Amino acid sequence: MIDQCPVGAISQQGFSLPEIDPDTCIECGHCITICGRSAVYRKP
Repeated sequence: MIDQCPVGAISQQGFSLPEIDPDTCIECGHCITICGRSAVYRKP
């Protein structure tokens, strides 16, 4: 999933959870679509 972000807003250190940089994210929704565990979602 990390390498699928078109602007590189998702990073991960080792085996920790991936983090999304809100300053870089363009809210395209691609990560929501490709996340197999539905762990990524938009806040209402």
